Amino acid sequence: MKRSLSILLFLTICLSSCSRAAEPATPCIPIIVDDDGSMDGMVAALYFLVHPDYEVLALTVSNGDCHPSIFVHNMERLLTLTGRKGIQVAAGQDYPLMGDNAFPEIWRDFGDDFFGFPLPDQGEPISELSAPELMVELINSSPEPVAIFVSGTHVNLAQALRLDPGKKNNIRWVGVMGGALFVKGNIGGEAGGQGYTNETAEWNIWVDPLAASEVFSSGMPILLTPLDATDQITWGRDFSRRWENSKDPAAKLAGELVTDMNNRFGNTVYVWDLTAAIFADDPTLCVSEKYRVEVVTEPGPEEGRTVAIQDPNGNVTACLDPNVPGFHAKAEEVFK
Repeated sequence: MKRSLSILLFLTICLSSCSRAAEPATPCIPIIVDDDGSMDGMVAALYFLVHPDYEVLALTVSNGDCHPSIFVHNMERLLTLTGRKGIQVAAGQDYPLMGDNAFPEIWRDFGDDFFGFPLPDQGEPISELSAPELMVELINSSPEPVAIFVSGTHVNLAQALRLDPGKKNNIRWVGVMGGALFVKGNIGGEAGGQGYTNETAEWNIWVDPLAASEVFSSGMPILLTPLDATDQITWGRDFSRRWENSKDPAAKLAGELVTDMNNRFGNTVYVWDLTAAIFADDPTLCVSEKYRVEVVTEPGPEEGRTVAIQDPNGNVTACLDPNVPGFHAKAEEVFK
């Protein structure tokens, strides 16, 4: 009981703070950002940390592009670096719900090291709760429906649903970067570069297809940004250099991360999770359709494939035809 009252007080303080920071006519949206320790995932998290219309209640770490038990310490130090206080941090398990699919270990080590970026020695305290437990506590205690942004695997949200299926009634929407609906996946062939023969799946779904299946079939309103959309939008130094000059340390860090991606991977890069964050924030920026999405969970060459079934009553709104200048302008507006 004391823990629930404490969380309710925490939420009340957060919501009041958000209301003061946002424009008077703009509603405050409490949000939990769940990422798997990727560079683009951190840019997306920073987008919501900077955005005046959102109050980030928690940063949670899922199994995927890092080891959650290690990366969670990066999350706490990131909050110290960017001057954000009172935001809870928690880790999920280091393995999928079923099977042993995983990102390459060298990628996970890169995430564990926070991509070579320096972070403060100390940070916000880590929650004693696991990521799924914290999700349940925060959602059930919130006086306002909570948005969830998932930019990695779905294991934390799937486990939270298993702990308390009823909590979905207090979820505003679930923003997701993942899947490949009508285009090839990115774990096989030249795109994946790891020797996999699967050419239908996208990494976030393939690593834990059972978790993704449980989330997509939950009936929750999902704003999905698959590879169909993310691979139409690139980001270059003309954006990131401006963000680096921001007075907000969170926007500055977002710029530094994207500039580093440019330096490593090319003059223009995909920042998949940032694109998904923008669509979740403003769905009007994309021509989208309603679908039911099923995930292939059986091991084999199509494991992790996302099968889209057009349905006007479907719970998944998928971005397929993005307004590219609109996405760029939205990022510029937030990271100014």
